Amino acid sequence: MAEVTDRSGMAPFDGDVGDAMGELSMSGERFTSADQPSLRYGKGRVCAEDGCETKLSMYNDGDFCALHHPMEAPRMRGKKIA
Repeated sequence: MAEVTDRSGMAPFDGDVGDAMGELSMSGERFTSADQPSLRYGKGRVCAEDGCETKLSMYNDGDFCALHHPMEAPRMRGKKIA
């Protein structure tokens, strides 16, 4: 009698893995480095820009919102940008 296969030519899985995966178990470590909670900088803070009433996230360590945060030029390959 011919073996039954699906369109890919593979025999259907009957759910039996045999002795290969009998009583095996695995253990491991957490994959994140979040062993401690994120730093928090207080609730109810607002942007330090005059006239701006944007509430700052308690995770934002700065004094300004994203719109008023002072621009900082990055250092590129050790060259000092004037």
